[in-house]
Amino acid sequence: MFELKRIVATSVIAVLMALSVGLAQAATIDITVYDDPVGLTGERGTLSCSAACSVLNAEPGVFSPGVGGVFTVHPPNLTNETSFVNANLFPGDAAFATGFKTEPAPNPFTTSALYILMKIGGGNTFNTVLVRNETNGGSLELTWDGNSASGLSHVTEFGGAVPIPLPAGGLLLITALGGLGIAVRRRRKVA
Repeated sequence: MFELKRIVATSVIAVLMALSVGLAQAATIDITVYDDPVGLTGERGTLSCSAACSVLNAEPGVFSPGVGGVFTVHPPNLTNETSFVNANLFPGDAAFATGFKTEPAPNPFTTSALYILMKIGGGNTFNTVLVRNETNGGSLELTWDGNSASGLSHVTEFGGAVPIPLPAGGLLLITALGGLGIAVRRRRKVA
């Protein structure tokens, strides 16, 4: 009888782990980025987020999970980028003193920053995409798929000192260990 319970418990744990992996993979969000996000003209590329994220649309503080805009930050130095982010914060978010710049940017890349400024393409105009992490401090994997003139040059992260929450797999492991502890305890009572 104990062996049957152990097999059932192991099967339930395996199913729960498979479901958590499936849910994590299904959460990918694709955002199309345009030179003109209102008129949907001048498509520049697609940003894929592994979890909840949004992109600055057409007005300061207005972020969208489906359509984003490209803006001008020139020259693209840390001072100008910080000023741009602070001028376009989501209502209620605190301003930043500075950001952390990674050049050249890996693609894809993972971050837990609240704001991610992506420099795409060359030139002096329409060269910046601003992303907001909507996971409440969680980790995002971002992938940029731009047209030939819109390759990813660098990223600047703002608010990157946010703690990363325990992943769902960790919670499943703790639950499984608790279940095994209960099974061992019951086995000792029977013996």
